[in-house]
Amino acid sequence: MNYKEALAIAIEIQSFYIPYAQEIDITGSLRRKDYIITDIDFVIMLDSKPEEFYDVFLKLAEYFALKKSTDDVKVKVWYGEPDNWGFLLAKTTGHFHYTPYELENLWVTQGYEEKDEYLYKGDKMISISSEGDLYRLLDLPFVAPWFNGFENS
Repeated sequence: MNYKEALAIAIEIQSFYIPYAQEIDITGSLRRKDYIITDIDFVIMLDSKPEEFYDVFLKLAEYFALKKSTDDVKVKVWYGEPDNWGFLLAKTTGHFHYTPYELENLWVTQGYEEKDEYLYKGDKMISISSEGDLYRLLDLPFVAPWFNGFENS
C-alpha cells in the first residue's frame, strides 16, 4: 500500500484510540515516511490500563485496517509507559541509519537486553523515555526517522 493510503487508515484508527490515550504515536514505516507500507504500527500510552481495553483496541484496529485496505496490511500496537516510551518508539521505527533489527543488534552487542518491552542491563531496568535517551545510551546521534532524503507528503 502506498504511504498516503496507509496514513489515511492510520489516522482513522488513531482517532478511535485518542479518547483513551494519554499519548499515541504512529510509528514504523509510516513514521519513516517509506513509500511502501506493509503494516501500521502504533505506540500508545493509555490514560488507564483496564485489561478489557487491550483486546477491544486490537480487534478494532484490525477491523479498520482490513475494512479500509485492499492489501494485506497488519496493524501492530504496543502499549507504553513513561519508562519505555522512547524505547518503543525507537524499537518500532528504527533509526535513520539502522533498521529496528540493526538497532537491536547494537544494544545487544553493548550488553543490553530487552525484557517485556523494556531495556535492561543485567537486572537493572533502564528508563528510556525518549528516543534520544536510547541513542545517547548507544552512542548514536539522534536523527529524526523521517529524515530519509525523500518527501512523501
